[in-house]
Amino acid sequence: FIIELTGSTEVREAIRQTKPPAISLIGHRGARLLFDLVQVEFEKTEIEKKRQKHEEKERKYTQIILDSLPYRIMVVNMDMTIERVNQTFLEEFNLAYEDVLGKHCYEVRYGLEKSCGEGLYQPRPKFSF
Repeated sequence: FIIELTGSTEVREAIRQTKPPAISLIGHRGARLLFDLVQVEFEKTEIEKKRQKHEEKERKYTQIILDSLPYRIMVVNMDMTIERVNQTFLEEFNLAYEDVLGKHCYEVRYGLEKSCGEGLYQPRPKFSF
């Protein structure tokens, strides 16, 4: 394609009349719009990179805090998979971080194949007076 940047109607018409039919013509307004779209995408990419860098920094900072605690800590997602554990947890269970990350908490902590609520836990009967 050809990009006409002068803004001149005469130049645009001369290009349109002499260009091969298979070649497209983009006027100066279209070129500006195209440039703005590319610029916006570039800025979005830069913002996303900064966000990811900040998120990683926060994740590392949180892990440092968790690792400094003397208690076993396991952070579990809503689907019961382990998102992170602290160093105390790993040392007391003699595990590596890779052994627990993404596994179900009931597998790692209790060696179960199903969650604690799937038939293994029996609620106490309710009494009515």
